[in-house]
Amino acid sequence: MTSCMTWLVPAAGPERDRLAAVIAELAAGHGGPVFAPHVTLAGVVEAEPGAVTGVLERPAAGMPPFEVRLTEVGHEPVFFRSLYLRAEPSVRLTVLHEAARRALGLGPAPYLPHLSLLYADARVSSRGPCAGHATPGTASRRRSARSRPRPTRPRS
Repeated sequence: MTSCMTWLVPAAGPERDRLAAVIAELAAGHGGPVFAPHVTLAGVVEAEPGAVTGVLERPAAGMPPFEVRLTEVGHEPVFFRSLYLRAEPSVRLTVLHEAARRALGLGPAPYLPHLSLLYADARVSSRGPCAGHATPGTASRRRSARSRPRPTRPRS
């Protein structure tokens, strides 16, 4: 079994490259892992990767790429939400979140769409000023990234 989660990944291009560079810089500065820019659609599920790879293929099949508006910086004392950009909720995000949650057999839970910038120990995220230092030009003004729904990917 592997820990799997569903991600919405920004389309290839300058915006995704810029987000990836910010994530890499923050990871290097805070001893965190480097990961691909993404908006998480549903929580972690333990499963065989092949069994969950296609859970979003049907709901995503007819959905064209769409914008996800990143609105402000957030931080929490939680490893996967140490530092992030809030994503403005939308009908498309909610539809994909609900489809992923149901397909993976996950119970109802509040959905806080966000794009993580840093995965780190709670001690790092408790330093709120890290947010201002870490994201110059990223969250100082409203941003959007075009995203294409993608199938579930295994998480290491």
